[in-house]
This record gives sequence, C-alpha cells and structure tokens, in this order.
Amino acid sequence: MGLFIIREYDKLAVDANGHEIPVGLEPALATQVVATSGTSASSAVFNVKTRYILIMGSGIMNYLVAAAGPAVIQLAGRLPADVFLFMGVASGGKNDAGVRTPLLISVIDDL
Repeated sequence: MGLFIIREYDKLAVDANGHEIPVGLEPALATQVVATSGTSASSAVFNVKTRYILIMGSGIMNYLVAAAGPAVIQLAGRLPADVFLFMGVASGGKNDAGVRTPLLISVIDDL
C-alpha cells in the first residue's frame, strides 16, 4: 500500500521584490492523502479556490488530473517515488455556460 499526497494552493509565493516564484504560498488551502493498493483511487474534489497543486507519492505512481467522476487512469502521468511535482490546475474554471467543472486527481500504484 502506498500514499499519495496532494497539497492545494490558491496563490504563489513572492520574493522580496514582489515577483511570483513557482512555489505555493503556505499555508496550503488543503492537504489530501490518498491510500493506494493496486487499484485506482481518487482524491476529493479540489477546493474551488485551488489553482496549483503539489503532488508526491511514497512509491512510483501513475496519476491523472480530470473532471470529477469515477477513478480512471488513462494516458496518465508517471511520478517517481518521493519526488514532488508542482502544477497549475483549472479547478475553479467554468465552462461557456458558467458551470464550474470540479477537478480531482486519480492515482494508482505503478506495480
């Protein structure tokens, strides 16, 4: 069994000159931990304010950021063990009809 950690951020940190730097501003909006055991599992839907996520797994993991729905791993990214990845997400984004599309992340161990 592995653990997959997701930290959610709404802002980037800034340096002494006011320039944004590519790290999330602490404290994070939320931290989620997803336990994996050979089958795909999903996080909870990201906070509506989430614009960036930092992910890390205790083992090699395959992941996919997608609209809320069943946990599916298809054309997923692959993340080595104990390596973190910081990325932007459109969690608070809305479609042309003004409806918010909630996002989450699905993950599975790379067995």
